[in-house]
Amino acid sequence: MPILNIVLGTAGADNIVPRVVFVYTNDTIAEIAATGYLNKAVALGNEFTDTDMALVTTKTSQSASTTEVGWYEVSKSGTDTSLIEPSSSSSIVGNFSATGTISAGTNLIAGSSGTAGTVSSFPGTASKGSLVLAGVDNTGDTLVTISNAAHGQASAYSIPDVGASTGQLAVVTGALTSGNVMVASGTAGKLADGAFAVQAETTAAYGGGGTSNAYTATGLGATSIVTAVILASTNAVAIHKAVPTANVLTITFSADPGASTTVSWVAITPAV
Repeated sequence: MPILNIVLGTAGADNIVPRVVFVYTNDTIAEIAATGYLNKAVALGNEFTDTDMALVTTKTSQSASTTEVGWYEVSKSGTDTSLIEPSSSSSIVGNFSATGTISAGTNLIAGSSGTAGTVSSFPGTASKGSLVLAGVDNTGDTLVTISNAAHGQASAYSIPDVGASTGQLAVVTGALTSGNVMVASGTAGKLADGAFAVQAETTAAYGGGGTSNAYTATGLGATSIVTAVILASTNAVAIHKAVPTANVLTITFSADPGASTTVSWVAITPAV
C-alpha cells in the first residue's frame, strides 16, 4: 500500500531540530519497517535528514480498520531512506495504539542523562494531584530497578499518608526470619532482622498442690529471657523463679498457689 500523505515539519517550525515528519499510511508496522520504505517518497521530491523524527499512523493489519500511532527515527544509509524504531536514548521507544496503549516491547524513558524527567499518573478526578516517579542523583552511574516478586494473585498496594511533607518507605536489607522482630538499620529507613522474637502468652491453669509447676510454653527455648506474673491464683503467693526450657516454663512459687493458678509471661528468644 502507498503512503497516503506526508507533511515535512509544521508551519513556523523552520530550522528546528529534530524536525517532526508526519506520515499517514495504510501500511502495517511490519511493512514500514522494511529497508528503504521512504525511497518512493524521496523520489517524489521529499527531502529527509537523519535528525528527523516521524510520527506515523499505521494499520494494525491490512484487514483491520483500527490504526496505531508511533514515533520512528528517519535513517539514511546509502541510497535507502528508512523508518526505524527509536534507540534507547530517545524519550519514547516504541509505539502507541489508537487508544493510547503502549505496544509490546516498548520502553518508556523520561528525560535523558543530565536532563531530568518524570513519569506522572493522574487519577480519574480532576484537580486531585498525581503520582510522580522521579529519579534523583545516585552516588555512581548506577541503575535502580523497582520490580515485583512472583505473585500468586492480583494485588494492590497503597502508600500510606506519612502526615508530613517528606517521609521514607522502610525497606529490608536482607532475608528475614519468620516471627523475628525487625529493627532499624541506620537512620535512612532500612530495616534488618533483629535476630530475636518476642512472645507473650498466658499458661493453662495449674491445680495447685505444690510450690512448682512446669507449664507448657510453646516457642520458648533454654536461652529465652522471661518475665512472668501471676494472673490468677487461689492463695496469695509470689513467683520466686521462672526457668525456661524447650517449650516449657517452670514456675516456682513462694508457697502452694492453690487451684486455677495461671501465669502470664513475656519472653525474648534470641536466635541460636
